Amino acid sequence: MIWFFWVLSPVLIALAYLFAAPIYVEINTAVDLFRVRFHRLVSAALLITGDGILIDLKVAWWEKRFDLLAPGKKGRPKKTKPVEKTARRRRISFRTTWAVLKTFKVKSFYLTADTGNPAFNGAIYPAFYAIRTLTGQNISINFGGRNELVLEIKNNLARITRAFIYSSLKSGTWKT
Repeated sequence: MIWFFWVLSPVLIALAYLFAAPIYVEINTAVDLFRVRFHRLVSAALLITGDGILIDLKVAWWEKRFDLLAPGKKGRPKKTKPVEKTARRRRISFRTTWAVLKTFKVKSFYLTADTGNPAFNGAIYPAFYAIRTLTGQNISINFGGRNELVLEIKNNLARITRAFIYSSLKSGTWKT
């Protein structure tokens, strides 16, 4: 019986880590950072250069960079299989989608915008000020030509799964 515990415990620990580890979505236009990170284990960053659009993928110690605009390699032609009837896809309700979206937590937010038209900037300045005071976030309009967004969102699989299951049970989409 003890051997069963020794075999099963690493699997349970790995599953607990996968569910509890944070997932980050980071956007920082000041340094051109667009990244999705799974704790420190996996990250995918979008890099925009003058030549193309790159995806920088890091998984543990392995790193790979893909160019999205590079012409694809010509390999052997793939064999086409006859199209089979697929199972009907279940639609996700708006309630479930909203419940999952509410699980995301904003860790940091900063927005400063300039439309390029000083009169329009002056007209929307009170709206930006009202949004700033209501939300407590750092939102502003500027007249210097700067447009910046810094956003860091955090979540984990446990919260997403819990919200998905509870809202699906509430809306009656899972029938037993």
